[in-house]
Amino acid sequence: MVSAFSSAAVLIPRRLGRGLLQRACSTSTTDSMRVSVELTPTMIKKAGEKVRQLLPEGMSVFIPHLASAPYSEIIEASVELANMGMNPVPHIATRRFRTFVEAGDALRDLTKRISVEQALLISGDHQVTPSSSSSMCSSSTEFISSMLLQKNGIQRVFMSAFPQPRHGSSEDDELEALRKKVKACEDSGLHLKLITQFCCDDGDLENWLKQNGGVFVREEDLHVGVVGPVKVERLRRFTKELGLSEKGIAAEDTSKTSPDQQVKLVKATSPRSGLHIFPFGGLSATSDWLQTHPEIY
Repeated sequence: MVSAFSSAAVLIPRRLGRGLLQRACSTSTTDSMRVSVELTPTMIKKAGEKVRQLLPEGMSVFIPHLASAPYSEIIEASVELANMGMNPVPHIATRRFRTFVEAGDALRDLTKRISVEQALLISGDHQVTPSSSSSMCSSSTEFISSMLLQKNGIQRVFMSAFPQPRHGSSEDDELEALRKKVKACEDSGLHLKLITQFCCDDGDLENWLKQNGGVFVREEDLHVGVVGPVKVERLRRFTKELGLSEKGIAAEDTSKTSPDQQVKLVKATSPRSGLHIFPFGGLSATSDWLQTHPEIY
């Protein structure tokens, strides 16, 4: 069975108290690792005030910029999380803006509402055809060069890394893309952090961490993506939708995955990195896992 993404808070069992879980979200030692989680605007709206009960105060919550959602939904979700004591990290999918002007307006609207110092930047899919606007944001590196992030007070940016190449890409393609991201951030004065897409195969994840974990950014600026508890069939569906490899998922497996093995792997291979949870099995299931996972390290 596949082992999936995990979080640092998994290292803090319920009996040790919520305070320790909160500290695990913001600090990283050899015994506890920083943890973040990703929630869509719909998940945040549905959970409402329950987010306070389900996640520790101060946790970094990444908010994806989905193709089906206007950026106003990301802004409202960010404000709601901030009001609940969370640390919102909005995604910015550059190709989902028709022009740099539109993107700048969205960032100004966001930063007028709440203080945002970091965001996750991806290229994303085109909302409109490139020919419809000469100012189309064609890539994340081009967006960085526009200086829109810095002009709106965003000084730290997360960007994606892929332990397994996406469909249509090779390992060399992915590494070259990372080099371009590093250079773009260096040239523009942005502090780059990397967050890995989830990887269903433990061997591929371990190899990537050993070869690249501290190469492009400091290990402390690397956040390793893991999948929270989820049924394998649902994980397989997300994997296909995202164009990722299903290597590591047994074809006959219909059980529920656990992040435990990959948490061990990350802690052993890249102990100063953070952990980022993709809660494909739902927020409640992820919260239960965070709160009740035994101290096995």
